[in-house]
Amino acid sequence: MPLRQALVSAFARCTRVRWTSALSCRTHANGLKLFLKEIAARKHPVRRVGQLTPVVWEEWLAPSLGRRQLSSVLLELDGLPPETRYAVTMRRLGSGRRARVKEGYSKETVHQVRDAAAGAVRAARLRIEGNSRLLERWQSGGLDAGHVEEGWARVLDFVIRHGDLPRQPCGRVRPWAA
Repeated sequence: MPLRQALVSAFARCTRVRWTSALSCRTHANGLKLFLKEIAARKHPVRRVGQLTPVVWEEWLAPSLGRRQLSSVLLELDGLPPETRYAVTMRRLGSGRRARVKEGYSKETVHQVRDAAAGAVRAARLRIEGNSRLLERWQSGGLDAGHVEEGWARVLDFVIRHGDLPRQPCGRVRPWAA
């Protein structure tokens, strides 16, 4: 089978199986176009799949930016020589970033983080309980007019009823709630 036809067939298979977005397909198509252009311009153009040798692959790899995109297409080719398939596979495996070994937190650090989080949650719970009691006292008439906490109770009541602070049309919080 002619190389161009085989690469297009392999590309089509990849679009159905490997790539899930139009951007992925475009990126891989650009790598394929570049490869086809460069192998056609060789002194001895590659015209068949069987002519794709590891030497051709390595020569193309040196200046190319599209090698990662093209390798997945090449691996889909029927009739790709085994030594070329090996060269493409090894280049793919060796070219990725090395995974860094991740270190977990020490038990002491985990306990410190957990205790800090528990303290923050406890403080929030106490604030909510206190604000709830204040709101209940204000709604039941238990706060005198002018009481220090009356302003907070009015703001809490407004937030409960409207879901937000009282705001001016420009978006600023109204002075009586600030």
